[in-house]
This record gives sequence, structure tokens and C-alpha cells, in this order.
Amino acid sequence: MHGVNKRVHIIPTSLDEDRLEGIFEVRPDYVYILFNGDPIEEHKDLAERTRESAENIAKDYVIDEEDDLEPVGIDFYEFENALAETYRILYREKLLENEVHVNLSGGTKPVAVALAMSCSLTNTGSPYYYAAEEYDVKDGVTQTRGMIDETFALSQLTSLDFSNTIPDEVESQNVLRWLYKSQEKMGVTELLERYDMFDGIENEKNRSQVRGPYYSYISQLVDKGLLSKDSDSNYEITPAGQLVGRLLTVQKEVEENLNSDGRV
Repeated sequence: MHGVNKRVHIIPTSLDEDRLEGIFEVRPDYVYILFNGDPIEEHKDLAERTRESAENIAKDYVIDEEDDLEPVGIDFYEFENALAETYRILYREKLLENEVHVNLSGGTKPVAVALAMSCSLTNTGSPYYYAAEEYDVKDGVTQTRGMIDETFALSQLTSLDFSNTIPDEVESQNVLRWLYKSQEKMGVTELLERYDMFDGIENEKNRSQVRGPYYSYISQLVDKGLLSKDSDSNYEITPAGQLVGRLLTVQKEVEENLNSDGRV
């Protein structure tokens, strides 16, 4: 456990301030504001306005806006980037054992889906959706006003077996991280040599003992569709494996930085 548990809110920016503010019915100790980190030219003014609005709202609820408010720029357009970026936040808060409330009413659809999926993949966070009270169409543009009293709590996708998505075994995680980092096709021996698993081991019998279990782990990753194998017994990470390898890389970075980032 890392000190006193905190109540953390995650809010993506939005034009609809009422729905943005809904989550503050529960007062937070810390707030992440997810804003459009790299807006296209047409969205630059909008991104700036909504970020400023969200920060002003959050400042009314946090004790120390300097230390307790963290704006985070994420990709508002590409789902896989948004997933990796939101997963980083949720996994960090999971390790800190904090209570996390997530507002799914703002941001873009890729961001909302990424947040919901990150809650499920990390098995942490309570996602909420706040519905608008009124929807108007003016000059072909849909506008929302107000917020209904009822809050919709979304369940995590706990009925799905995410162990098939992110493996528990350290060896399997290492293989996916290594192949994600290298972006190359290679055999088991080459892979283990590349990442120093034979370091100081010259005897072939001892090297074989190190290598042997990895064939089983790699075979399981192939069965799960995370790796592919060619006729020469070389292995390559698949598109699904790319995403899992990226999330595992994020996990490792969070774990390594957790005690040095000032929030423990």
C-alpha cells in the first residue's frame, strides 16, 4: 500500500460543462483532466477552450490546484493510442490502491471506449455516464443542455476473461514486450540472446534449460493469436500482440517510475 488511499477523478474535456461537473458530486483528492493533446487544425481553438473550462471547474473542488490537478494530453482520435494512454493512468492508480471515478460523458467516442476498456483491463475504476437533459438541433448541429438527475454507473466487463488478453506469466509478458520493442521476426534462441537471458551461460546444456520453458510460453502466445510462427520457427508479433505488448510496456514503465514520480 502507498500511504493514504485517495479518491481520484478522471474527466475528459467537454463542451457540456453540466455533464462534466456531474462526477464532482463525490469530492476528489486528485483530478486528471484528459485533453486533446494533438488537435487537428480545425479543433485547436476548441481543445484550448474545453481544457480551460475543465480546469476551472476542477479547481473549485480540489484542495490544492497545483498539486492535486493533473492535465494529461491524450490522443482524441486514434483508439489504440487513447487506450494505451488511459491504461497508463488507470494502472498507476491501481498500484497506488486509490479509489477512481471515471466520467465517460466527455472526450470523443474513442476516448470514452478506451477509458471503459482500461477500467476493465486493470480491474480498477468506477465508470459513470451523465446524460444531458435536453438535446437541440440548431443549424444542423446537435447541442445539449443541462444534466438529468440520474447517474448511470457502468459495470466493468468482469464477465470477460482478460487473462487471455494480458498474460499473467512474467516470461510471456517479457516475450511480448521484447518483440514489441524489436518489431522483428526472430527465433527463440536469437530472442533470448538479444535480451541477455543467456548472459554468463556458455554451456549449451544450461542454455537449453533456460530456453526450454520459453517454447511453451511462446506456443501459448501463438495459440492466443498474439504471435505468429513461420516455417523456419521464427516468431513475429501480430496486430493483437502489438496492442498487448504496448500495454505491457506501459505497465513496466509505470512500475519503474511509481516511486520516483512524486505521487506515492
